[in-house]
Amino acid sequence: MTGLTGLFPQSKIVASYYLGHLPEEKTNVVDVLSGAFMMIDKKVLDTVGSFDEDYFMYAEDIDLSYRIQKSGYKNLYFADTTIIHFKGESTAKQSASYIQIFMAQ
Repeated sequence: MTGLTGLFPQSKIVASYYLGHLPEEKTNVVDVLSGAFMMIDKKVLDTVGSFDEDYFMYAEDIDLSYRIQKSGYKNLYFADTTIIHFKGESTAKQSASYIQIFMAQ
């Protein structure tokens, strides 16, 4: 929200959510996985549950990633695959309700 991530995309402190400090070509343990592309073993989902329906949009992947870690499992960024994620396409960024929906989470 401050714009500092754009200025310091590889900072472990400022851009920690986006993990710009990690090498893209190396598999790593991470705190949060993007809900745009997750592969989760069914036994993990049986243990922690799936996406929480109380979250309409945004942050449901953060919640699930947190519950996975809390249950003793690890979230892995797997470097040997590629996706294209058109971030933010689910909402019109120009609308006033975009910020309202995002901040309500």
